[in-house]
Amino acid sequence: DGVASSNIGIGGIAGSVGKDTSSFKANVILANCTSNVAVTLTNCTAEPRVGGLTGYVFYGKVQNCVSNGDVSVVSSNQTRVAGFVGQTNRTHFLNCVNNGDVYSEVTADAKAGRAAGIASVITRGGAKGDEATATYTIFENCVNNGALTGKGKQNVWVAGIGADFYVNASNWPAKDMRVKFINCVNTGKVDSSTTSTAHFPHAGGIAGYTQNGYTEYEFIGCVNNAEVSSTGGKEVRAGGIVGYAYGVYAEQYPVVTNCYSAGSVTATATHASGILGYCNTPNATIHDNYV
Repeated sequence: DGVASSNIGIGGIAGSVGKDTSSFKANVILANCTSNVAVTLTNCTAEPRVGGLTGYVFYGKVQNCVSNGDVSVVSSNQTRVAGFVGQTNRTHFLNCVNNGDVYSEVTADAKAGRAAGIASVITRGGAKGDEATATYTIFENCVNNGALTGKGKQNVWVAGIGADFYVNASNWPAKDMRVKFINCVNTGKVDSSTTSTAHFPHAGGIAGYTQNGYTEYEFIGCVNNAEVSSTGGKEVRAGGIVGYAYGVYAEQYPVVTNCYSAGSVTATATHASGILGYCNTPNATIHDNYV
């Protein structure tokens, strides 16, 4: 029921994996795990990380795992909700499948909401100054089959695989956000909506919102076969692969190649596309994609 402690992890298999280690070289592993339990939180007043498998996975590997239970969070604070993991950093997800529906609702103003099939929030790669050794977060051969719904009164970001690339402003500028999506597939409907006329709902078949900061991220051979929609708000973005690729630094290198989207894509008033809803990042490489 109600949760009042921030930064806690809640999941069907584990609450937190690798989160409290001080070493970026930790090698935690979740392999061949299946979660069949539903995870439901209501009347939240904090910001827990919630996943069908685990709340957090940092600096690890998640391989050949399946989440079958629905995940639902209704909160008056920010949400980080996913079929697999609420928040992740420097982790390799390989052959992971989410079959459960994911629902996120934020009931208060000025609080962002996030929902995803595999990972709700992907945080920065490492400490400022370790750019040369920072490693990627990788989603490889991952599949989401669950319906994904995000509702709120401010920003709402929803995606089939990863909803929000989050770079903490205190760590800028650092070329520390490295993310790869390789041969990932979404078949679940993606729906993001806000009642605010001043904020931003973004939805993507694979990724929702790639935030600012010096970043490198790649989408290679990914497929979306589901409807993607984004409604309400001031600037509304929806994409069959990526909802919104955002950034202003010349050091950003987004790559979207050999991706395919067959689902319908709709956004009220602003930007919608079969591949990329909106992109204002420099040095973007977008080629050989199909709708």
